[in-house]
Amino acid sequence: MIRAVKYQFDDREWEVRFSNTKAMLPVRDKLGNTVLKPWGRRPTDKGKLPLGSTAKLPHLQSGRWDSYFPKNVRVLVRGFCVADVANNEHWLMLPKGQFLQGICATYDAELRIYIVSQDTPPDMGEFEAWPRILAAP
Repeated sequence: MIRAVKYQFDDREWEVRFSNTKAMLPVRDKLGNTVLKPWGRRPTDKGKLPLGSTAKLPHLQSGRWDSYFPKNVRVLVRGFCVADVANNEHWLMLPKGQFLQGICATYDAELRIYIVSQDTPPDMGEFEAWPRILAAP
C-alpha cells in the first residue's frame, strides 16, 4: 500500500499521508497546470467512489472501474512511501522526469485521484503492492 507521498507545490515541500482526510495529490490539468485533487477515499469520507488510495492495474484493464469514467493523470510526486510485508515503511524517491500513473475517477459531482498499482517488481518482493512509475516522453 502506498501510504504517503512527497511533492512540491506553491514553492513548498509537502509530505502527505493518505490517512489524512484532507490528503491531496498534484496532477497536471488539461492546460498543463499543476493542481491539487483529493486522494482516494477513506471509510470516513462521504461519497460513492471506491475506498482506498489505489486502483489496481488489472482491475482497470478488465473494466471494473469503467462506471467511474477513469481518466489517466500524471501524479507529480518526488517520492512515495510504501509498507513492506512486515509493515515497515520505506521512502523511495523518483528520478527527475518520472511520475506515478494515476486515474481521475468521478461519480456525479464527486472526483478523486487514485494511484495505479501493479504487481511488485521481482527485485522488490518484500512489498505487496507497487505504484506504476512512468517516464515523461
